[in-house]
Amino acid sequence: MNLKAENEIERREHEERLRRQAEADKRRATERKAFNTGVKSVAEAFAMLSRLKRHGLTVVLPMSVQSLIDEGNTMHNCIGRMGYDEKIVTGTSLIVFLYKDGKSFVDIEIDRERWTVRQCYTKCNQNPGEEIASFAKEICTKAKEIYSKAA
Repeated sequence: MNLKAENEIERREHEERLRRQAEADKRRATERKAFNTGVKSVAEAFAMLSRLKRHGLTVVLPMSVQSLIDEGNTMHNCIGRMGYDEKIVTGTSLIVFLYKDGKSFVDIEIDRERWTVRQCYTKCNQNPGEEIASFAKEICTKAKEIYSKAA
């Protein structure tokens, strides 16, 4: 095969990869829009949690997929990826951030099937200590109460 024919094949393959990537990006954008609506809806349903305050910590609920991504980047953990947006929307998990002095401090994942704390970590998945773990359990209990009253 001559060089011109090889270049044409490479060009077509490249165009096909770009086309597939554009389709995948469009599909992800549509999913993100749907997940944004769902994440916001869950945050609004559990808004009462934001009234809980302990140890100088404030409860914050993610309002969008982007807030999960930003939190994951800030905390150097996987909360912004690994499907947590889908877990929130499908009702298997509730994600709660604890802020200290207006900054990310602890991320909590609540198992909404068992109403238990699945994960509770500070930056880089470090253990937050017993006081914070106890507060996470309190948040979990309150979340279950909110859900039970709404059902």
